[in-house]
Amino acid sequence: MDGKVFLRVWQDQTRRIEGVRYVEVANHEHVSGGVAKNGYDERLRHIEAIRGGSQSVLVMCRVKDPKASPRSIQSVDDRDVFIGGQIVELDGRTWLELAERKAISAFLVQVRDD
Repeated sequence: MDGKVFLRVWQDQTRRIEGVRYVEVANHEHVSGGVAKNGYDERLRHIEAIRGGSQSVLVMCRVKDPKASPRSIQSVDDRDVFIGGQIVELDGRTWLELAERKAISAFLVQVRDD
């Protein structure tokens, strides 16, 4: 799984941008004063790796309470992963395209064969 970046993302933080489905991968306004919060610095390194050409693999999570901070996971999609595509910056947030949905079993076969 060399060169791949795995990210947990929230199902309720998806949106369409110009007809394409994206998921939020960083909310820069949520972190103030340069203070790292809940892995923010690590997430920024992951985003830079993706910009540098690393493949992104997204694991979709459902949130227990969308208003809670920090958030906690209610459930994880254990059937599929998403392959990330283009990154866009919009409204103080970084969004990653949900380019392809793959069954985990098919993804693992692909990784094995790479």
